[in-house]
Amino acid sequence: LPAPGADASAPGKYPVALPEKFDGAPASFPMFLAQAKLYIQGRARNFPDDRTKVHFLISLLKDQAAKWALPLLRQDSPLLADYTGFCN
Repeated sequence: LPAPGADASAPGKYPVALPEKFDGAPASFPMFLAQAKLYIQGRARNFPDDRTKVHFLISLLKDQAAKWALPLLRQDSPLLADYTGFCN
């Protein structure tokens, strides 16, 4: 972990792996979400708003999970700008 006061969002300073893509399996969702949140928190400068966070999460979806998200993108759903709502 970075030292207190260290810039964790600077490139190469926060060694957290990119989460694996999520395929929609309910049993693996809690771990996927925890890893994604850890990644986002560690690179806060790269995720300045809810929309950026949600778009990042959607980029990590595949198979059934990606199919679930497609209508949200097509309709420009308000959920795309609601990180907490999207995660729930």
